[in-house]
Amino acid sequence: MTQKSRDKEYWLIPKRANLHQSVYLLKGIVELGYNNRAWNTSKQDRLGSYLGKNGSTNSGKNIRPQSLRTLFASIPQFFGLAYIDTNTTPDTIVVTKCGLNLIEEFSDYFESYNCSNLRESEKENLHISSSKVFTQQFIKLQITNPIILKEL
Repeated sequence: MTQKSRDKEYWLIPKRANLHQSVYLLKGIVELGYNNRAWNTSKQDRLGSYLGKNGSTNSGKNIRPQSLRTLFASIPQFFGLAYIDTNTTPDTIVVTKCGLNLIEEFSDYFESYNCSNLRESEKENLHISSSKVFTQQFIKLQITNPIILKEL
């Protein structure tokens, strides 16, 4: 009986993960009209500005497009809240039904949030740190470990 590793080239768990920023990123995609639209650097730059203006960065200032792409790959994309459709030309960004439900879960919160940055919101314990919708997505997550062997 010969055993072989599974065919998995990459096994990535994104390191940059902040639920508060992720919720505001999804909200920004929808609010700015980017859902189901082309995904490009100028939109990423405007979303970085949106996060800064809405007190969802550590400094209260914009985050760069590269940091925004990393943030997008963490919670939103990894947990199926949004994705980039590469079958379109140009690529489009799509917020899933679950992502829209996450935004809706915090609709009242958005009305009252007025911190100038994440540090302030964390200090005052006003940041988004848990979510029923996110917990449901997390429960569904299954990670195939590439070192588990299977029979040929």
